[in-house]
Amino acid sequence: MPLDNSLNADIQYSLSLHCAITAFLDNNDERKFSMRTPLTIVQGIGRIYGKEGNVPSSKRIMQDCDLALCAFGVVYDHGGRMVLALENRSGHQNYAAGRNTKG
Repeated sequence: MPLDNSLNADIQYSLSLHCAITAFLDNNDERKFSMRTPLTIVQGIGRIYGKEGNVPSSKRIMQDCDLALCAFGVVYDHGGRMVLALENRSGHQNYAAGRNTKG
């Protein structure tokens, strides 16, 4: 299952924490995490995501999959239409006028 918004948010949060924790390190230190450029962001995410035991954890992935399966059932019960209670998310959202309003 590909990463969705929740799991991506976990990785972004973890990268932010890694950047804050390693902020005191010299810029040339290989242990430092940075969001200075797109390349350092990609490298940081690769270091976090690519190792066993880092985010997202297996438990977090299973939690997200369970929520998705539950949501599929609710949408099915509503005849495939949009269910307003399922779109409750915090954070940045890109709202476009008239998009996805009819279900």
